[in-house]
Amino acid sequence: HGYHPVHGHTTQLRHTNEGIFQGLPQNFNVMRYHSLIADGATFPNCLKITAKNDEAIIMAFEHIRFPVFGVQYHPESILSE
Repeated sequence: HGYHPVHGHTTQLRHTNEGIFQGLPQNFNVMRYHSLIADGATFPNCLKITAKNDEAIIMAFEHIRFPVFGVQYHPESILSE
C-alpha cells in the first residue's frame, strides 16, 4: 500500500457532497496527525465512504441509516480549511 505515518501535514480532501460535507467546496485542505488509516475492505455494509484524500486514503465515512460520522483528520486545526 505504501502508506506512511502523517503528523502535522495537510492533505487535499475530496468528498461525495453528502452528510456532513453537503454544501461544502468539493476539494479543500485538512490537517492530519495520524499513524493509522481506515481500510474500506473491512467496513461493514452499513458504513459508506464519503471522503478520500489525494492518495485515495479514506478521510471520512458515515452510517447509511443513523447520523453517525467519522473523520480521519482534524477539522478544528488552524490549517484545516
